[in-house]
Amino acid sequence: MRYQDGIVSLKYRRDLRYILTGDESYLKDVFIKYAQNIFPEWEHLKFYPDTEDEALSSIKSNGLFAGRLIMLYDFESMDIKKFSEALCDSQDCIIFIVGKSSSSRYMTEITGKSAVVECSKMREYGDDYPLWISSKIEEGGFTKRENVESAIYSRVGPDMSSLSKEIHKLFLFKNEIKDITVDDVNAVVSLTAVKSSFDILDSLLKKDKSGALKCLDSYSKIQDNFVELVLFLSYYMEKVYRMLLLKEDGTETSDIADIVGIPRYLLKTRYLPKAISLGKSFISEKINQLCNLDVSIRNFRGNKKIAIEQFILKFSD
Repeated sequence: MRYQDGIVSLKYRRDLRYILTGDESYLKDVFIKYAQNIFPEWEHLKFYPDTEDEALSSIKSNGLFAGRLIMLYDFESMDIKKFSEALCDSQDCIIFIVGKSSSSRYMTEITGKSAVVECSKMREYGDDYPLWISSKIEEGGFTKRENVESAIYSRVGPDMSSLSKEIHKLFLFKNEIKDITVDDVNAVVSLTAVKSSFDILDSLLKKDKSGALKCLDSYSKIQDNFVELVLFLSYYMEKVYRMLLLKEDGTETSDIADIVGIPRYLLKTRYLPKAISLGKSFISEKINQLCNLDVSIRNFRGNKKIAIEQFILKFSD
């Protein structure tokens, strides 16, 4: 079930069992807060793996309390079999917060009787985050000038929790003036973004060595697996080369997007124009260089970041 469908189901109390899956904790937190607002008069109980005995006892005591909202965190780490048996007669609204999926038969039984709500991270490379930022600004009763959502995203990065906090700061800063400008963003929003591997790729395809090096510095603040970065760059360079081959064969742009697995809009506006500008022989040469870099960086005993920097500095040669 899509996240918004889960919110609607909760709003109209269509289900009493919800399983929150996925890697976006912010969405799970928002869903739980919304549930608490839907059932304000009910008793709200939170349990974790170290208190699962209390959770089981509470669920089995169904009927002693009128109306309870029970939240089971890290449910996959609990004794799922016991809960599957205890839930049969429960009339409580229960939310299972799952970190990692479980394939046990008992989890399958619970899933079959619950609404599974996807709480997945959005795509970093594309318009998902800017569109979400725009919707949050609109929901807050504010308007925005052009590029405000992009400015916020570039300063904060793909972190829904941090983005939400920074947008709230903007609301407080603007107060009665309901129009947000890029200058407001630069004045209020904290610069906390960490560049991703996509940003490094994008700079390289523009032949922007300086930009790529800055992105690498930002990337290395939280990442030290440079072998993985090289594999990522190789994977996408091969996609770029393949789209050029397909273009030469007369394949339609929409079909190319489906074949290489890149959203049509991004392929049409970003990837394909850059690929055509660079040319097939240039991309082919870079793929070979990345293959050599993959081998050398695995055997490199020093700071592997240096090897990546050398590749970037020679990229447009």
